[in-house]
Amino acid sequence: MGKTIYLYPTNQFGNIYAYGNTNEGEQCNLIADIIEEKLKKYDVNVLRTKKEWTSYQTGCAKVNEANPDLCICIHTNGSKEHNSTGTETYYNPNITGAKEWATLVQNKIKALKPSIDRGIKDGSYPTGANIGYINRIKCINCLVEMEFHDVYETAKWICDNKEKLAQAITEAIVEQLKLSKKTENSTPATPTNTFKNGDTVKIKKGTKYVTGETPSSWVFDETFKIAKPYEDYAALCALDNDIIIGLVYYKDLEKVNVLQSTASKTYLKVNTFLLPLWLCGGWNGTKPTKNILKMPKNSLVELIEKTNSNWYKVKYNGIVGYASAKYLK
Repeated sequence: MGKTIYLYPTNQFGNIYAYGNTNEGEQCNLIADIIEEKLKKYDVNVLRTKKEWTSYQTGCAKVNEANPDLCICIHTNGSKEHNSTGTETYYNPNITGAKEWATLVQNKIKALKPSIDRGIKDGSYPTGANIGYINRIKCINCLVEMEFHDVYETAKWICDNKEKLAQAITEAIVEQLKLSKKTENSTPATPTNTFKNGDTVKIKKGTKYVTGETPSSWVFDETFKIAKPYEDYAALCALDNDIIIGLVYYKDLEKVNVLQSTASKTYLKVNTFLLPLWLCGGWNGTKPTKNILKMPKNSLVELIEKTNSNWYKVKYNGIVGYASAKYLK
């Protein structure tokens, strides 16, 4: 295997999107998942950062240690005023070939949406924006900011167009590295899966996502919808929204009837004004730690688990979290 590409999706999971129960780190890692899968068809070595928080200094050091031919830092943008739109790409003018790489990525992504073309920009120090990634990574690299996640319309667009964004970046990588598709020694087997867009499915117990991550335990008891079918796996979303929760191989899915899957569910009613729903992942053993949103009075929520006498794990509008038991009847 010849060339090496390093995918560096941001791990900024605290940058909350204006649309959906999601964030910058989650969406950029999902885009990187799709890119990684698409590049399996090409003769290229793919490296990437793990889906976990590390400092950018550590992340850049790992890139330099790997010494790849090319690197792309995948981000979405935010502004203080929360009213900006458009795509921009940063590069280091001191690295030969970086400007051309940034231009290629910028052109591929800006073509997807008729929004503001914020252009390519010097991200180095002292002549430019002084972006840590750009200053530290030594190979040909760029950092793309794919639209703004703190504006509802563009945040929704990012969530709805991950496949197109991943395809655009994949095309840029293939062109930049002049990659060839792998040659198959035998005729591939005919796909046997019968899954299609919109099918309702459950994830089999013990399954891992395509990326190797283990889902939260509650996921195995949930029913999901296929949002986007791929060759060997599908992107899944909740039944009542289009936010992608993960990529799962068809062999790890089983079809279910929606009526059957909802028949045994228990629903509770909110009996107070704007009851907080707390982040499912933010549990310290006795209580939740991060508020997501407020649920209006008389809202119906699905009971997932009576965690203890004070807190119930519930689902509201496709979002799983914790709510105070005494305000649910």
